[in-house]
Amino acid sequence: MNNLSEYLEKIRISVTEIPKHNLLFFGCWVLDNLMLTCQTKLNLCLPSKDTILLKEILNYLWKCIDNELVVDKNKINTFYIKLSHINESNLDRTNVEEAAIYELIVGLDSLLMFCTNNIAGFEFNLAQSMINVIDTQLKGLGIDITTNEGFNNHFLHQEIHAQLNIITLSKSNKLNSHFKHAYRLNTKINPIPI
Repeated sequence: MNNLSEYLEKIRISVTEIPKHNLLFFGCWVLDNLMLTCQTKLNLCLPSKDTILLKEILNYLWKCIDNELVVDKNKINTFYIKLSHINESNLDRTNVEEAAIYELIVGLDSLLMFCTNNIAGFEFNLAQSMINVIDTQLKGLGIDITTNEGFNNHFLHQEIHAQLNIITLSKSNKLNSHFKHAYRLNTKINPIPI
């Protein structure tokens, strides 16, 4: 891939090849990395009850994956209602960690909807969530990911390769939390120095 457009086309096709039994895994794999990216600022940006809720939802979904549990629809609905009450409007989406918090909330919303209706379609947007956070970081440095310099950024390429590798792995294996950091060489994006 030589540019962002080629990546977008490749990932759009690739995510449709994730077996249905690994879709929840893929979502949690992406969201776990977002959680790691924003964890130092999570408590500063959200009330503790909201931070606890985000972690509780992600932990519950990992537990369902690991134990091959059918998700409890009542629990999912309760999570969904509580998640909808989180006010993310004060987040500064030009800040890397706050952008990650926003993407985490949106991504959890998508996964909870998937758990409720079992309809795929969230995968492309979820894959883009980490790209959006990396884009935020690069914009802060005056770099545009649509340019050669931006597209060739180490963090961007690391994320693209991680996504494509985990999708390939998911085609032939039933994945669980033992793979939650698979293909993540550096599990946290370095925030832009102030």
